[in-house]
Order: sequence, then structure tokens, then C-alpha cells
Amino acid sequence: MRIQLRTSLAAGVAVALVLSLPSLAFARPSTQSRSDAAHARAHARASALLGQVRAALDPAAGRSGPATRRDLTSAILELRRALPALSPSERASATSLLSTFPPPSSTCADQLLGPAVIRTAHFCVHYSNGNTAWANTVADTLEHVWSVEVDNLHFRPPVADGDGLFDVYLQNLGGGYYGACAPAQDAAHSTASCVLDDDFDPAQFGGAPAMNSLSVTAAHEFFHAIQFAYDTSEDIWFMEGSAVWAEEQVYPDINDYLQYIPFSAIPQPRVPVDYAGVDNSDLYFRYGAVLFWKYLSGQFHDPGIVRRVWEYADGPTYSLQAVTAALAERGWTFARAFAHFGVWNTRPPGGYDDSALYPGPAWWHVTRLSRAHPSTGPEWVSLDHLTNAADQLVPAARLPKRTRLRVVVNGPDRARGSAATVQVRRRDGSVRVIDVPLDASGNGSVLVAFDPRVVASVVATLTNAGTRTTCGVDPADRYSCAGRSLDDGQPYGLLARVRLPQRHH
Repeated sequence: MRIQLRTSLAAGVAVALVLSLPSLAFARPSTQSRSDAAHARAHARASALLGQVRAALDPAAGRSGPATRRDLTSAILELRRALPALSPSERASATSLLSTFPPPSSTCADQLLGPAVIRTAHFCVHYSNGNTAWANTVADTLEHVWSVEVDNLHFRPPVADGDGLFDVYLQNLGGGYYGACAPAQDAAHSTASCVLDDDFDPAQFGGAPAMNSLSVTAAHEFFHAIQFAYDTSEDIWFMEGSAVWAEEQVYPDINDYLQYIPFSAIPQPRVPVDYAGVDNSDLYFRYGAVLFWKYLSGQFHDPGIVRRVWEYADGPTYSLQAVTAALAERGWTFARAFAHFGVWNTRPPGGYDDSALYPGPAWWHVTRLSRAHPSTGPEWVSLDHLTNAADQLVPAARLPKRTRLRVVVNGPDRARGSAATVQVRRRDGSVRVIDVPLDASGNGSVLVAFDPRVVASVVATLTNAGTRTTCGVDPADRYSCAGRSLDDGQPYGLLARVRLPQRHH
């Protein structure tokens, strides 16, 4: 399920300090209090999910509300996973509510007092508004989606139900809900069904053309059904990011995904790419993760790498482990790939196909180096897991020919995913990318050309590609493997200094 953006993230962090007078000593929270706080957060999150799913699935809740695109597929999945955090009465209510999602049907047949159906080679489309022409349009759109995602990209088809046709129900959703897909069984591989709005009336959906809304929603939601044939319990950022990626594979000219780029690693490189959000203000990051999957398929000129990741994710392997395995087949480490993801996000030539439509990169620093100011001085940045920081170094116009630049990196232990790259961006538009060799202590350097007549700038990118987690420590966390990262807050240092050519007498 996708969200149409109508909000912005609030910047800043409020911190409250409670002092114990007169000693001013901080009381260390007990293990019990920390556990209670974690359970309270988990219960609050589960209760919010219950309210969100009730608003979508309970007819008594009505269909009015803002035209904000809401996150229903993820909410259903997360509510199922969060059932143990609810009270017994809430759990019973949630279980009953989840059972109202239209299930896969073993027969595709018109019902005397119920919905009519449209049968195609792969789908059974159920509709009750009498709009047969639109139901046929939906069926044709779904068949096109199948032809790309299953026949051309070779993803597994959804797990077959009794009649072998995938069930899609058309209902008047509105209120921000475009569609949703849910697994029918509490199992690793599950049959599934989907619900789509029955007309995508532009008046209800932000003015977008009905065919555009139908097309990208069908591609997105059906890809969730494909995912349930691999692993119903995968990380949310992986499921949603790759579902948005699938929209682009089927309908590359609609570019609906551009609404999520403000919540991607281009403008926000210091937010972990696997961050899935915890409330309605930051859920958009799970969709902004589409950029990582666009990078992978673009870097290797092969969308099949995303399929390989899903194949590796079949089983106990979680998302980042699956990505690491798929990259190893191609001779790449995850750290190197994530470092080059950071390079792509600063928009060098040869990157994303839609990069001209993206905002500019968020630089860590932009520094002009000259005779008077030949060095950046030591610069330090704290990087969480799966983040980058890029420093743009610009040569002053009066630096002499054959000037060079030494870039020195001081990172944490390389085994935790430290990486660094240097781009030499020439005035002719070409770019040379250098992987900085780091020793066992995370330190290394490179010497590159810095002649202002040839070089427009040098970009040094520091990367924390750490993937270690403690799975299940705090169910309120939304990082990969539902655990807290062990690689957050790592210190990275950078020093760049101009080296002028020696004069010969």
C-alpha cells in the first residue's frame, strides 16, 4: 500500500532531562523499567495499527477522510505481527477484524445476491458496482502486470488457491486507501488476495487520472502477493521499497514514485535506508527505499538481481543477508555496493534513469580549497548503519597545473561495514570513481588530480554499511530484522589537503 504525501517531517529532537536533587545524579533505569517501556511502546504501536486497520476495513468507520494515501498492506502485516502486544480484548478484536479482509476464493463464479466476476487467464476480478467496463479495464491491467512481473521478470506467481485464479476485489475504498493485499495464512508462503478501489475517482484520489492510479496500484499490490510466495514475514522496508520498484518496472513513464524521493537517501543520506518509520509522520521512508532497488538493478543493468534477493530471502534469511548473498554471486561485497549507492545519490553521469527529476544531493560539506586554504582540517561525522556522508571539494581557479589532492579517511573497524569512495569529476563531464583502500583499522588515503583546468570537483563519500542487528530486542524498533542496529553512531573522519607541484630550479 502506498501513501500520497501531504505532510512534512519535523526537524529536531526534544530531550527532557530529569535531575535528582541535590546530588544531580542520574538514576540508572532498571532492566524491569526498560522492559516495561519497551512493552508500552509496542502496545502503543499495536493499538495505533489496530485503529488504522479498523478505519480501513470496518464498514461502520465510513469512507470519508483526507485524500492522504494511507499504508494498509503494511498495517495489516504489522498488526498481525503485533498481536501479542495487544490486550486480550484488543487481540480478539484485531483477529476478528483481520478475518474480514476478502479471502482467496476456490471458485470464480457469479453470486446470485453478491458480486459479479470477470475471469481472465490468471485473475478473478470481483465487483459489485455494476460497472462492467471498469472491471474489464482492471482485469486487462492486471494481466499486463502479470506479463511483466511474472512472465518477463520471472518472479514467482502468487501461491495458487483452489481454482488457480488470483482473486482481486473491487470496493469503494476512498479516504486515502488505494488498495491492499494480504496473505490468507499465517505461514511463510501463503495464498493471498487483493482489494482495489472500484473506480479511482480523481475527486477522491488527489486529482490523479484514474488509469494512472489503477496502473501503479495494481503493479504495487500484486507484487505484494508475489512477495508472499517467497516470505510473508520479511522486513517492511524491503517489501514496500521493492513493490514501488515493481511499479517502475511495469509503468516506467508514470513516475508515481517521485513523491517518495524526498524521503530517500538523496536528500536524507543520514537516515538508514532500511528505516521503515514508526508513525504517520515518517512512514514514507519505507517507500523512499525504492531508490536502493533502482540502484541495484541499474548498477548491474539487470532487474533480475532484485529477484535473486527475493529468492535468497525465502526462509530465515532477512533482507540485508539476502542482498549480501545476491551481491556475492556477482563478486561484490555489500559494503562496496552500498558505498557506490552513495556515489549514485550524488548524481554523477550514468546513474539513475530519472535523475534529472530528482532534487540535488545533501552535501555533508562543500569546501573550496586554495593556496590560502589548502586543507579541510580534520572533519568528523557520526554515521548510523546504512548511511553515507558526501564532502564536495572544489579547487580554486588559481591553483597551478599538476596540483593534486590527498584525501585521508579515518573510519572504524572495516569489518563493521566501513567504506569510502572518491569521485574525480572532470570538467568534460566524465567521472572517475575510486574505492579508497582501508586497512583493518578503517584507515586509508588516495592521491588524485586537482588541477582546476581539468577537475571541476572531487567528492569524498564516507559509508557505514553495517548490517549487524540484535533481532527482536525491542519490537518498537523498525530497523531491519526488527532489531536495533549494532553499527549506529560510528565515528568517521576525513582530511583533504592540497599538494602543490614542486618547483624545479
